[in-house]
Amino acid sequence: MSLEAHLQEGEQTLARIWKTMAFRGAVAIAFSVVIVIWPKIGLSALIALFGVFALVSGIATIAGAFSVPLSGKRRGWLVVEGLLGVAVGVAVFVWPGLSALGLLYAVAA
Repeated sequence: MSLEAHLQEGEQTLARIWKTMAFRGAVAIAFSVVIVIWPKIGLSALIALFGVFALVSGIATIAGAFSVPLSGKRRGWLVVEGLLGVAVGVAVFVWPGLSALGLLYAVAA
């Protein structure tokens, strides 16, 4: 398959899932705005916001994977990405102390 055919296929896929990906991006922007507007937000609130963001992003990715006809390999990777997002969101709520430490390292990096 030529590069042009791959690009056309990618454009068609993006045309089908743009709403889901736009929603995912809007959630990411909203998360960022909350952090910028309230820099002194409590650590527990920050952890909860991040957990909710990870859950919503993972669910949106899984929904996007099943909302359009994709090849098995592409759909599989999107589902894996979505499941990882959901797993991170659940882990944040199960281990908030470890999540705070991980978030500290991520911000420091």
